[in-house]
Amino acid sequence: MSTPTQTIELDAHLVGALNNRRRPGETKADALQRVLEETYNGTDVEEFLRDCYTRGAEFIAVPEDSLANGRLHLVVSTLEEELAEYIEENHGVVIDGDHFVTGVSVGDRYTGDFHTHRRIPVAVPENLQGVDAVDLEDGIEALRTFVREDREPTPRGDATIELRTLVKELVDAGAEAVTVNHEMWIIGDQIELLGYLPAGDGYDVAGEYDTVTIDGDEYPLNCRFTLTGLDTHGEEPVYVSDDWTRTDPVSVDGGLKNVRDLLDADTIEDIQSNR
Repeated sequence: MSTPTQTIELDAHLVGALNNRRRPGETKADALQRVLEETYNGTDVEEFLRDCYTRGAEFIAVPEDSLANGRLHLVVSTLEEELAEYIEENHGVVIDGDHFVTGVSVGDRYTGDFHTHRRIPVAVPENLQGVDAVDLEDGIEALRTFVREDREPTPRGDATIELRTLVKELVDAGAEAVTVNHEMWIIGDQIELLGYLPAGDGYDVAGEYDTVTIDGDEYPLNCRFTLTGLDTHGEEPVYVSDDWTRTDPVSVDGGLKNVRDLLDADTIEDIQSNR
């Protein structure tokens, strides 16, 4: 008995992508079959993560949200060509019998990507400020446990906190400065705090909060963290330490007055005219 066949039409983009994956001497049909088999069968997650680690990914974290939705997305410390090619070749991995599509993005210690808030730490070196070290073996087991026990992602925080209290807690955690983004307030009516400290330390303080309270009114809150230079052009300073060079210090009380002025603004032009 012959095996039933089915014709599948591919658009030009997919045909081009398939041609890029063809090996020397391989027909399009053979390449398509191989890619589909690789995607379905996948590589065992332990082998995959070990290979990523040996190819330069000393920091590896997996967002819980993507893992719960069938995607093993890696946030890694570096993405050398060898590692990028390896991940591209492995479209899928297997975790305890379940298949996951793979993806990757590169973290940056300066722009706050090195943290484990709502992520599963798979490998964390000992010299990473603000994040506890994690051995690769322990990280792989934590990943397997998340999948095996069908865990839900850590809920986003639903608690609120006074802005003054939050800023003081961030300062106590080591923040050299705290600002509020102009554009996010004007466009989205959202308080987006940018704290100048390691992301691991920052999320440990602010990660559980979903809203912030200012003078009795509650506003949606988003927090980001960075170690790069202070930007007071697009950010309203809420706190700036005495040690920050080239920028005048701002006390928490002075910063709260700045925020109140920001809340009264309707446009970016209003903010700039008040300076």
